[in-house]
Amino acid sequence: MRQPPIVMDSDQLTFAFSHRQQCTFRDTIPIAIALWEKGLVVALSHGAIRVYDPQHELLTTIDCYRSPHLHQQLPPLISLIEVYQAGDKSWVLVVGYTDGVLAQYSLPSGNIIAYTRLSFTARQVDALFSFDSLLVWGHSSEMVLLEKGTLAIQYTWDSLPDWPFPVPLFDDSVFVVHRSGKSSMWHVPSKANRRATPKAVSNPITLELGTSPSDIIAVRRVGPASWLVVQPEEWSLFRWEDETMVKQISSGARDEFVNVITDLNSPSQDECFGIISRDDTITWVSNSNAQLLEPAWDARSCSLIGAIFDSTRSMLVALLLSREGLSLREADVTLPSISWSENYEVFEPFSHSHQYCSGISGQDIVVAHDNTVSLYTLPQFLDQFRSSTHVSASLEDLEDEHFTVVESSIHEDPDGLVALGTSHGRLALYSKDSGSFVWTVGAVSAPVGQILRFPVVQGDPYSESLFIISRSSTIVIALPRAKKILRTIPGNNVDINAIYTFKSKEESHTIIQVQYENDEERFWNLDTNCEVLALDREKYLIQAKKKLCTRDDEAVANGGSLTSLYRPITFGRHSHPNKAMTVVNVDWFIDAIVNKRGGPDPAQLEVASALLRSLILNHESKSKQTAEWQSSLVGDGCNVDIGQVFMSATHTTVSTVMNKTNSLLSIDGYSAARLITTWSALAYTVTLHSYSDVSFAEVIRWLLSTVSHVATVTDFASLCINAQFYIVRKYARACLREIITMSMEDSNDYARELLDFWSQRLPVYQSGALYSQDSALALEIVVGVCLIRNSPNSSVVRMAADSLQMYLSNDAPVYCRNLAVELIGRGWLLWQNHFNPYDVTDGIISIMYSIGYLTVDVRKPIKDGTMALFQQCLLNIAKQNITLLISALLLHLSSHKRPLEVRVTAVRILSSLVASGHITPEHLPTIVSAVVKILDPSDASLRDVPPNGSSSLITEGTQFLSTAMAKYPGYLAFHKGQQRLAVSAGSNADSKVSLLALVYDLRTGTVISTLGLKDRPQRCTGFSNMSFSSDGRQLAATVNFDNGKVIAMWKVGATIISFLPFNSSDNDSRGSVTYAKTELPTSTEQYKWTSESTIEPIDEPVEH
Repeated sequence: MRQPPIVMDSDQLTFAFSHRQQCTFRDTIPIAIALWEKGLVVALSHGAIRVYDPQHELLTTIDCYRSPHLHQQLPPLISLIEVYQAGDKSWVLVVGYTDGVLAQYSLPSGNIIAYTRLSFTARQVDALFSFDSLLVWGHSSEMVLLEKGTLAIQYTWDSLPDWPFPVPLFDDSVFVVHRSGKSSMWHVPSKANRRATPKAVSNPITLELGTSPSDIIAVRRVGPASWLVVQPEEWSLFRWEDETMVKQISSGARDEFVNVITDLNSPSQDECFGIISRDDTITWVSNSNAQLLEPAWDARSCSLIGAIFDSTRSMLVALLLSREGLSLREADVTLPSISWSENYEVFEPFSHSHQYCSGISGQDIVVAHDNTVSLYTLPQFLDQFRSSTHVSASLEDLEDEHFTVVESSIHEDPDGLVALGTSHGRLALYSKDSGSFVWTVGAVSAPVGQILRFPVVQGDPYSESLFIISRSSTIVIALPRAKKILRTIPGNNVDINAIYTFKSKEESHTIIQVQYENDEERFWNLDTNCEVLALDREKYLIQAKKKLCTRDDEAVANGGSLTSLYRPITFGRHSHPNKAMTVVNVDWFIDAIVNKRGGPDPAQLEVASALLRSLILNHESKSKQTAEWQSSLVGDGCNVDIGQVFMSATHTTVSTVMNKTNSLLSIDGYSAARLITTWSALAYTVTLHSYSDVSFAEVIRWLLSTVSHVATVTDFASLCINAQFYIVRKYARACLREIITMSMEDSNDYARELLDFWSQRLPVYQSGALYSQDSALALEIVVGVCLIRNSPNSSVVRMAADSLQMYLSNDAPVYCRNLAVELIGRGWLLWQNHFNPYDVTDGIISIMYSIGYLTVDVRKPIKDGTMALFQQCLLNIAKQNITLLISALLLHLSSHKRPLEVRVTAVRILSSLVASGHITPEHLPTIVSAVVKILDPSDASLRDVPPNGSSSLITEGTQFLSTAMAKYPGYLAFHKGQQRLAVSAGSNADSKVSLLALVYDLRTGTVISTLGLKDRPQRCTGFSNMSFSSDGRQLAATVNFDNGKVIAMWKVGATIISFLPFNSSDNDSRGSVTYAKTELPTSTEQYKWTSESTIEPIDEPVEH
């Protein structure tokens, strides 16, 4: 099978997928290669490095570096490896990690020599231009000079315009070519003057570059005074002559260049170098003579990881990855015609592992293992990954054939068909009804990379047709119902960005427009099956153009933004600087979280990985079904709408595309924040369905450490404010909290610096820009710092509280108001002493009514995002100060001056707090006393329904009592015939007479009896399990004392005597207390009245 090639060296951080290598420490894949004394150094995707001797025997393994500052539980990714000779027999390995750490190890022992942490991710290092200094540069405008022995920073360049390509000219000079085409010259410390400070030369040199100077891929030294400059479609050789750079030769590219091969340790006199193209072809240049070296391996089953030049043997060495394992191929560059040797050596064998892909088909989740398709229902799929398959079938396979892609859609095919592509280019249609494959056809010669749908057009012969796209960009159009191949459009091995369809104006022919990654466009007439030449395109009026997509992506089909669609559609190296990306490997990520002793078996892990794929590919559609799926999977819309999702074999990569103005890993921080936040939600999902002992916070910290240079406070704060879904804002705040915490651990002054800067931008300081984005960011960040520091008496806390109250006003925009509600709920205990809590709760309740709270069924989960936000705020306040919240709600409820709709809202909130358990039995007497008063049948206004509501105040009050009795049946009793309600009042151990309960007549809304005990044998500690007699004139309950429980009975009645002061007569409102039992079991029991008017214990609760 054809795997996307893996290329990664110190110039390019690219990505690809391959089979897992079975290692003792973790499943991994090789990503980079370097040479030392004829031996090899191989970097692995999980952060470890393997060192081999000249006979390719493993000498040592250098485990991943763990930073003591970050306390990370998971390893960082490797960004570069470089080897240099420090002495006659001393070799040093330099390793750069994506968290900014640069470390040096001795070879072959692997012992660490020194390490430092830079403020950026190192892109490449040059160790040859100076005896005692290393020149290190990053992916944006960063460049530093380090001391070789200690890695101490000698000088930092802080005024470079953009991405640097430094060219060490001599021992004391560095010429810097920038990605934008600018250049500069610098004098640096030398052997003669090691303490010199780098200085810029006033007259920089200008290189004669190609037509696109901003697309420089690499600048490499290839001779004592020669430098190679590589652009995507052209390379140029320069020599230093007469104090300037003079172009010697240049040449174009057959395919896009992606990498450079040189011998950095000993640049030869004959200027030997190689350039790798996207199709694995190597352009080899020696003494200005260029040859093309074609790949000699089967592209279906072998991938090129990287290539190095061994100048001592004049050999070009390629490291290949196949199903057999890691192998080497050599080519003698001294021969007149260069070619790869037929013989090769496998020095790291691999063992077979499952290869699979996944997708969604209607109500089922499809997981394709090797050549077998399995269908799961959603409940089965989420059941701890241990469920049996719904149905499965196997495809009669060719040798090593497996599925590579599943057409994913929550809208099920009308015929119940699932389209799948294979590694051998076959299209397979699986019928969910029959449980078998109904059609297989050889569509393309390369593996299938994507399957898209033609838009549904009434009467169009291509409606609902499948577009099968191979990894060589060949397009095949098939009709699934007719089981027929209609058209084949040849590919050009360039990744496809998008495919559009439209009708020609004159003949009304169906035209498709294919846009490729290199900005090339092709037009194809499907009716005539001919390519439309550039001269003929002008007669087509392009209108009503639609983009081919999956069934779910209606926004894309109507010309919307490219969100859930793969970009590019097909697979490739993507090492072009403008198309570079940050990489997170799904399978490695899952392994790191789930992997532990006694954890899930490999089959369960595969299904867990498929779950994450389904989460990522599930698009945020407007349809109700999509929302339900996403709610079931991650709680809300969690979607990667930036970058790409790639699936191949056992590895999936999710990435973000960089801005053109930014560098390889320095993507814009907002995009990085969205990606990390999405991964945080996925990590939380995995931890819920795994046996991992890695905490959620530790996973967030590890994710942040891998891109620490873009994980800025401002970007995450912006995401907290602007994200559409509450679940995204929730995880963004978790990331923001971790960033601030990590930074405060590294520096005690960080919090003070944040507060000093952002507190001046709080809304209380703003005059004309009170509700600006800047003030909202300031509020988010200041609140985050205050909650971490938890300093209640701080002046900054008082300013933040004032700002929150200002944002809660009616004049505030919706996003400012929602932001204030979220932040108020998070830190109520911190804010309540700095603003009027009653005014704030009053404002929240009023806003809840205005946004439609009365139309919400509080008995069901609230799906409206804004409404759920306010509900969560109240629940947070209830957790921190329930007494205050109840007091504020009762003020709304009891005041007749309040609007009816506000009073109804207050009762509804009280019902929800009872249902959620935030209101406990101790609060019931006070609340019931207020609720009973709104049940007076003589007050006609209580039956009025608010204009925007669905029920009256008396209905809501009745619903509250019903909810309370269902929640706390032992503390409330109701008699339907007499319309009497009894509520437990607890006990007061300090008073002589203990008030135990109140009995209300709901027909008048008044108290008719107070129940208590005058002469107690000992202290009363509790009162519960009340029950009325059949006529409602007597009430029994359990009374708890220090040494046991008793059953007591009272006579209750609505007479004038009921309201007299307590005495010992039988007509006392407390009744003549009768103890039915003096010693009861310690367990709580329910009781009922029998025909003999005695109390007996029963097993079931009493039904009133």
